Amino acid sequence: MPPGARQVSLGGLGADSAPGAASTLESRCEELRLAMVRLLNDSGGIASAIRDNGSIAMPGMDDSIDPLGPPLSVRGLSELFTGLSAGGRVNTVFAYVGGARLQTVNPDAQADLQAFFGAVQRFNSYCQQAVLDDALGVALQAPHLPPIVDRIIAGAAHFSAFFEAVAIARPAFTAKPARALSASEQSRISECYQRYHLMATDRMLAPDDLAGLLPRGRSARIGIEMTWSPHAGEQYINGVYFPAEQAQAVMAGAATAETSALVAAV
Repeated sequence: MPPGARQVSLGGLGADSAPGAASTLESRCEELRLAMVRLLNDSGGIASAIRDNGSIAMPGMDDSIDPLGPPLSVRGLSELFTGLSAGGRVNTVFAYVGGARLQTVNPDAQADLQAFFGAVQRFNSYCQQAVLDDALGVALQAPHLPPIVDRIIAGAAHFSAFFEAVAIARPAFTAKPARALSASEQSRISECYQRYHLMATDRMLAPDDLAGLLPRGRSARIGIEMTWSPHAGEQYINGVYFPAEQAQAVMAGAATAETSALVAAV
């Protein structure tokens, strides 16, 4: 995370504070896709351990809780939202694109990303606490855990496809003037979602639940990258960059959810 940007963690979650290294939108988007594929495979391995009453590796643990991992490492991912341009540091926001002519831009992709990273970090904290309590095997067999792991698998599959789709659509959106997606590009985007969703169902504990566990933007399959210059009020929430206005909306939504949970508990 760059100096000067505020870091916010929801639900006690942490985030990486390393400065950005990747310098181009293309390379950062591809690194995010590869990270999602890794999370898809690693969470699938955890699902297998749960199914087989086995255990999971927890390398590098000490006596403290580190939400960035293990068992699912998200270390360094926050830096992939920051790069350098000729004018200095720039930050990346991903959005869903929809509408008949792909003219509707929905910023919920960034909010879906932080929710996904938050779920991963909560799971990491849960597993690490179980190790500290010498009860990891019992914790992995808790009845509430399978849908949590399946939701992580579904999210990793969704964003693996999303970042691949962003790369497929990029030539159309960056053309001057911008052009419509070709039939071939649309077909490739549909195919990549089908491929990753199949990978998810192959790994999930309850594969029939996939549709209900995908992020809320699951119907918007085309994405776009947008860049923001550094400004007052920008924040990293669960390791994901947000410009000031969007950060305020995410934090307000989190506060509303916490209030609702408190009322429900009374």
